[in-house]
This record gives sequence, C-alpha cells and structure tokens, in this order.
Amino acid sequence: MSTVSHELKTPVTSIKAYGQLLKRSLKKAGDTANGTFLEKMELQVLRLEKLIRDLLEITRIESGKLSLHPEPLPFKEFLEQIISDLQLITNMHQLILTENSVLTITADPTRLTQVITNLVTNAVKYSPEGKKVEIAAKEENGFMICSVKDFGVGIAANEQSLIFERFHQVAGKNPNAGLSLGLGLYIAKEIVEEGSGKLWLESEPNKGSIFYFSVPLT
Repeated sequence: MSTVSHELKTPVTSIKAYGQLLKRSLKKAGDTANGTFLEKMELQVLRLEKLIRDLLEITRIESGKLSLHPEPLPFKEFLEQIISDLQLITNMHQLILTENSVLTITADPTRLTQVITNLVTNAVKYSPEGKKVEIAAKEENGFMICSVKDFGVGIAANEQSLIFERFHQVAGKNPNAGLSLGLGLYIAKEIVEEGSGKLWLESEPNKGSIFYFSVPLT
C-alpha cells in the first residue's frame, strides 16, 4: 500500500502542476468557460491527493509509526481558527461554535487539526439538506470533550459499531459527497487513541449524528 501510494503521488502532482499552468494560460487569454472546467478538474485532483494521504496514513498506523508531538495548546483560539478556516470553504452550511470554554490542553496541533477537520467535513458531507453544523468544547473529568453535531442522514444502529473500521462507508450516504475510501474516521480514531483519548458517536437515522472526542487536559 505504501509503494502504491508513493507511485500515485508523482503523476497526480504532475497533473496538478500542468492544470495550474493551463489555468493561468486560459485566464490570460480570457477563456473563462474552459477555466471553469479546469477548476472542477482541480477539485478532483485535490480529492485524489487526500485519498493518497489517507493511504499513507494507514501504512504509518499499521507499521506502528503514527507519532504525536504534543505541546501546550491554547485550545479556545485554536478551535476558533480551525472553524473560521473551514467556514471559508463551506458554502451551504453555517459552522456554529455553541460552546468553547476550554482554555489550554496538551496535544499535537497538526494531528488535532486533522481530527477536527475530518469530523466537521463529514458533518457537512452527510447533511446535504442541513443548514448548520454545531461544534462545542468543554472540560469534563480531566478531559477536553469536543463534539460535532449535524442534522443529516444519521447512522443506523447496526452500522455504528463498524463506522470507525477501515474502508467502511455509511449506507445511503450523500451521493454528491465525492471520492472516499472510508478511512477518515479510522485515522481520526487512531490519532485520538494514540493521545490517550476516545472517539465515539450518538446517531439516529434521518435525525443526524453527534461525534465526540476527548483529549486529556494535561
């Protein structure tokens, strides 16, 4: 899997580079119609890059090379910045911080960003008719508990025990969600557990889902 992932990176990077050159050329020539097609192509290339990154993450996890680099983190400002950045690329949903009272935690900022981004983008992806996603963070029994709530398709009870497994995808998902291998939640769970935390959910079909994860405060 590692070899395949690395072999895929080179042609995808080349396609991306040639696409960017062509986009600049078309823009200079005033060809906006074909420029729109290139923007759609770029989106698919970005999705391919994410799939490749996920495959590489799987190889790190399976070989025991998933490592965290925790540091003191001003979590309140950290979470606000992530949600602000994600809102810029989320047009159809309002990302709402309903509670954000945790001041400081000790965690790997890069990996924590990966977990939160996965949960929020999933919430958007699987609530195509929803208008908002609610995010909250609070302190509880020595842990920071962060939750991401959507108002979408939900997850059946018989699937909830499988949702964090590799390559598992929710039945009846949003058909416009795009390319996916069903690796995001598995990777997020491994990251959270490597940091001595826990990832879990509450869900009901057609009523949405709430994903929670915990991180030790110190």
